[in-house]
Amino acid sequence: MILRSLVLRSVVQRSLIFRFSSTDVGETVLPTSSNAALEISKEKKKIKKLVIPGLSAVQSNQVEIYQQKFSELHERKVENDDWSNVWPCENFFSPYMFPAPIRQGHSKNLVENGGLPPAKYANAELLKIPNFLHLTPRHVEKHCHALKKLLTKWPSGLKTNADVNLHYPVEVITQSFTNSSPSIRDSRARRVTIRVQLKSLGLDERAKIKLLRMAKVYGFERGMAQYYSAEDVLELSSDRCPVSTQNYDYLTYVLSVLTMESKKHEAWEDEETGSYLDFKWERSQQRKRIQDLLSGETDPSKVEELPAVKAYRAALEAMFKTPTEENTGPWKKPKKQPKIRHYHWPEIKDVIFEPVVGADVPENLEAYAEAVKRLYTEGKSSSV
Repeated sequence: MILRSLVLRSVVQRSLIFRFSSTDVGETVLPTSSNAALEISKEKKKIKKLVIPGLSAVQSNQVEIYQQKFSELHERKVENDDWSNVWPCENFFSPYMFPAPIRQGHSKNLVENGGLPPAKYANAELLKIPNFLHLTPRHVEKHCHALKKLLTKWPSGLKTNADVNLHYPVEVITQSFTNSSPSIRDSRARRVTIRVQLKSLGLDERAKIKLLRMAKVYGFERGMAQYYSAEDVLELSSDRCPVSTQNYDYLTYVLSVLTMESKKHEAWEDEETGSYLDFKWERSQQRKRIQDLLSGETDPSKVEELPAVKAYRAALEAMFKTPTEENTGPWKKPKKQPKIRHYHWPEIKDVIFEPVVGADVPENLEAYAEAVKRLYTEGKSSSV
């Protein structure tokens, strides 16, 4: 047994020696550590391709079979066709009817469509947005011709804005809204505004002030009345009713009541208010003093016809003609005064003296001085 094992070991050693002694050294089968390190260094020297998902083209064996369907309208020219007959009314976008290549949206990956937005076929973005393909100039022209028989001619006498304001002094302002929602109602559409020039109502100074006072007390506090003194325009607004027609009827009623009540002259309006700023020549102390001064005149009714007396009256009326809160617009709400804590002195509520605003104007003072001089010179000479 020992002899047999020695013979086998010698045979194996000879076969290994025969393999290593082969003339083809490059076809060595057994790997060594030096050969493995050489191969790893060669692989490191090679630069791998940069692959970006969605940007780099990736080859695939899958084949997509898709055949685009073009309409006949898209294939031929449409310059000679009437577009208003092709697209007569509002409609969703249709790629088989619109004769132009159009794109909408964006591609998730730059590889798709060559980095361009999707085309019009099977494009949901074009179906979402509203289009105005039914409002071309040709469509609008047809609509105007269809509505022309329902319209009236513009009046030949209304050539300027002044003519319009003269014949139509009341201006009505309404608004309409369109919303992309299940409900077609909009709470802002109920608001109606009426603008009217006060000079067109035929009111005198007393009636005008009375109308403005009533409008301010009733309407301004409720946010429905405003007066613009520069334009002499009274503006009434309302949105209390659910429908705009109801608000219009309500405002016309309010305007009618204000106009009718302001023209009424009550007896209490002629009574004295107790304020020296409420100046009226007929019941003033200045008129009585002038009559006493010129008592030598035989006919007392001719005293007020003297030029000096007329100048004196005009100077007084110009001085006491103080612009009130009603005449000066736009109206503004008074600012709320902050409450001061631990304030020992009470607020002054009733002011004894109120300044005459017209007396601070130099022109009024000069006119009053000249009127007094004429009164003592011309008035005395005419009364003698």
